[in-house]
Amino acid sequence: MAAGATLYHLQIELSDVDRGVYETLDLRLAQHPSESMPYLLARTLAYSLLYEEGIAFSKGGLSSTDEAPLSVRDPQGNLRVWVEIGTPSADRLHKASKASPRVVVFTQHDPRLLVREAGTREIGALLVDRRTHRVAIGEDEISLTPKEFDLLALLAEEPGAVFERSRILEQVWDPHWYGPTKTLDVHIASLRKKLGDPAWIETVRGVGFRLVDPEGE
Repeated sequence: MAAGATLYHLQIELSDVDRGVYETLDLRLAQHPSESMPYLLARTLAYSLLYEEGIAFSKGGLSSTDEAPLSVRDPQGNLRVWVEIGTPSADRLHKASKASPRVVVFTQHDPRLLVREAGTREIGALLVDRRTHRVAIGEDEISLTPKEFDLLALLAEEPGAVFERSRILEQVWDPHWYGPTKTLDVHIASLRKKLGDPAWIETVRGVGFRLVDPEGE
């Protein structure tokens, strides 16, 4: 428990008719000094509404980047549900989706903030916003054609991961693409030029391409 945390003792009578859950929850919660009351209430509601065997708050605290604030595990300790509170970043949600078969978000903010965040990817200085079709490096806006944008947005979904040529052609062009694969190379070359540094997009010979931060370690 963090120094300066405020302790709360809550008793909640839970009657969830839809799930057939009827419990008396006896909760002892520690409010971190940096945690707002709306956030505390949101995670309390999340715990109550999702209550089942195996649910638990994170032991790593609010600052943990490797754990969910709230999670549900099966009897073997396998993660079943990753629960986020507030407005988690798109990268954090992506990480959660890789770690758990189910991801749930409870927010005390305007849900439109989540929609906006989910459509945005930041890789180093590069910003890719699906919602507004905006691409920028730092303060410099980059103008892309629709296909160039779709290609970059796909690579930005998982920075560092290799996207096979066949997958790119299926998702950016057409599942039944029968045109020349050279089309992809032309668009990659154009993207590299517009991004100002060819190192943004690496070629994995014989496989495909991946998006990386040239300034990253």
